[in-house]
Amino acid sequence: MEYLMTDHQPMMEQESTERLTSTPIIISLILFICLASFIRWNLDPRADIPQPDQNTQFSATSAKQMLSDVLADESPHPLDSMEIRQTEKRLVKILRKLGYQEEIQEAKVCDDNKWGVRCTQVRNIIVTINGTGQINSITSPSETAQSIERPTGILISSHYDSVDAGPGAGDAGVAVATMLEIARLLSTMPQPKNTIVLLFNEGEEYGLLGAKAFMQQHPLAKKLKLAINVEARGSKGSSVMFETGENSGWLVQEYLKQSPKVLSSSLFYEVYKALPNDTDLTVFKKHGLQGLNFAHAEKLTHYHTPLDNLENLELATIQHHGDNVWRILQTIKDQNLNDPNLTESNLVYTDILGLFSLEWQESTSITASILLLILFIFSITRLSKFVTLSKQSMRRGVYSFFIFLIILPVMGYLLQLLVTSISATNQPWLINSFSMQIALWSLLSVTTLIVGRLLLKNCQALSVMLGLVSCWIISSIATSYFIVGISFLFLIPTAISVLILFLYPYCINIIKPSALNLHFVISALVIAILFMPIVYTLEIMVTYDMTVALSVMFAFIMIGLLPTLTINRNRQLKRVQVTLLATFIIGTSWTALQPSFDSTSKQRINVYYLQDDVIGAYVATGDENNKPSEMLFEALDSPTLGSTLPWSNYNLYYKKINSENIQPSQIEILNSTSDEQNNTAQFVIQSTDQISSLREIRIYVPKESNIKTVTFLNEKYEVSRRKSNSKGYINFRCIGASCQSIKIELEKTSKELTEILVVTTLKGLPKALETYQRNRGEMAHQSQFGDQSHIVSRVEI
Repeated sequence: MEYLMTDHQPMMEQESTERLTSTPIIISLILFICLASFIRWNLDPRADIPQPDQNTQFSATSAKQMLSDVLADESPHPLDSMEIRQTEKRLVKILRKLGYQEEIQEAKVCDDNKWGVRCTQVRNIIVTINGTGQINSITSPSETAQSIERPTGILISSHYDSVDAGPGAGDAGVAVATMLEIARLLSTMPQPKNTIVLLFNEGEEYGLLGAKAFMQQHPLAKKLKLAINVEARGSKGSSVMFETGENSGWLVQEYLKQSPKVLSSSLFYEVYKALPNDTDLTVFKKHGLQGLNFAHAEKLTHYHTPLDNLENLELATIQHHGDNVWRILQTIKDQNLNDPNLTESNLVYTDILGLFSLEWQESTSITASILLLILFIFSITRLSKFVTLSKQSMRRGVYSFFIFLIILPVMGYLLQLLVTSISATNQPWLINSFSMQIALWSLLSVTTLIVGRLLLKNCQALSVMLGLVSCWIISSIATSYFIVGISFLFLIPTAISVLILFLYPYCINIIKPSALNLHFVISALVIAILFMPIVYTLEIMVTYDMTVALSVMFAFIMIGLLPTLTINRNRQLKRVQVTLLATFIIGTSWTALQPSFDSTSKQRINVYYLQDDVIGAYVATGDENNKPSEMLFEALDSPTLGSTLPWSNYNLYYKKINSENIQPSQIEILNSTSDEQNNTAQFVIQSTDQISSLREIRIYVPKESNIKTVTFLNEKYEVSRRKSNSKGYINFRCIGASCQSIKIELEKTSKELTEILVVTTLKGLPKALETYQRNRGEMAHQSQFGDQSHIVSRVEI
């Protein structure tokens, strides 16, 4: 073999290179465009909507009608508010109409995290459909967990609270609608063998508090084997299965078999493990439940805003969610969930363009990768007997693999900087992402053509491919060992490429050279089929805020093209480069110069009133990356950008105003003990505002002080083990109307007085300041927790 591998280009290699024209490149690019169009089309939900009177098929029409009854006037209904209690009553009324008797779990729950503590009162709505099997039957919520040794209960869960700023028709009204329609279907069917629990939980938007209360405090939690959760991040889009529980391989298999359109892969499972984002399923997983999590994520501009309403909600999105959950439930509700034949390990899996899916055991990936390495070595040995190979070209192929994984993300980052520096907003792609897509894709493509030609000039295409395949094999082995869930992205292209190389010697004498070169196209197309849906999914889920991550995924697609770039100078290739450059200029200009906002994609901007007896009163809005509209800016009389919140260094545009003299929460000292052994202070914080306007009470305790512990809502917390915020405070938050009166006890290490902040947060602004809300403009609205008033008290304890 060695005597055939040379650093000098022999006659046979020159002839091979000259026969390689621009045809494979052009064919590949055309196929990429067709593939991208199909993927985009396929991501839109499409479904036949059955009639509402069907008793065996999920009907989005029926589901949306019930959701409309639940939301009524579409007022926001945040955690522990007067509005959510009305939403609860309407939801319970529908469940009773369907023939169910609900259970209300009223519980105090706290989230103890490294920054502090947040607590609230939740009311979870629970419907239990007992199974017929003896081992499955749950006769009473108070039944002890020991009565069931092998839990087989099925949990279907969603949250029914919204953020303060929007009605939550998408997040998570779609999930509520899905569950109500499933409840309707179950009410018409024989009793299932496995117990089914429907959990409408409260408090997800403030930290998964409803799910935590259920899993920590309710006896039903110990009788469950798996959970199916439905989430949302927008008002439209297909139902994507984006998260799984540990050892849920058999459940994934059911999804792959039953779903009308599979949109998922084990990549999402690995990515979600690495991200700080949590969902209710995260809580269920921590308690040992297997599970699946579904979500849609398009029209992100509606997410957590007033535009997340029934009018903007797509029936097809509800139908896709319903088809996924209902078809899985139909199978598993009567299945022996403790069958030893069920695959309780994790799987590597992916859909292929939503048309079909591939799956295998995690352990298979490393075995297959090693076998492919052996076959690759054998193929090179055999190939060298028929074709003169070039070491230099192989090395160039290896170098190019890593160079493009660096240079293309850098180009993507520079594009992001360019459009945001020209545009009036730091997210100019939100109103129309297509312009940014064509700008990015054309930039990365033309960079590949130009740099690839420079790197691979006079190289042998087949040897370049061998160098690239060696990198794919290394990537396949590495991911199979360290991040097995994403191994399919490298294992499948490796398998196809090695198969091509293995068959190449057999094809030399029976296929024309020009046709033989199309194997480069096949290899590139397989890579694109795997990576392009990931690019689209990332674009939908995280937008072009993560242009670098999108560029990394796109770089793998471009790497597949590299063997075709060894061609000699070609006019057609130059025309392609000019076309791509023109497309890049058009896309970049379009993105940077298009309007920042419109009626369907409004600016997210809240207005705040701050009242502090020490520093005065302020109205504040926006931030350095989100400047208020000209009308609001003028109403604020050229506000200052800076830090005005006593508990944070976050910069806002603010203006000092006359105080509205809202009465702060009253603080009553109950008991104070100070001696050599004991320094404690007990006090009660009593809000003077109406329950309907109170959103939360926060206590900010300086970490670097003599305060050792804080007893908050009857639970003791150590101050020292927590991280402080930018101004050195640890926060203790009580959220909702139930926080009208809270009791605090501080344990101190000395008698010295320590100043703490007590912040009462109220919904909306004082009436005298509502003019600022009106001046927000037609193309702007509040989002997330909405407009708020913060009344600050400073107390020395």
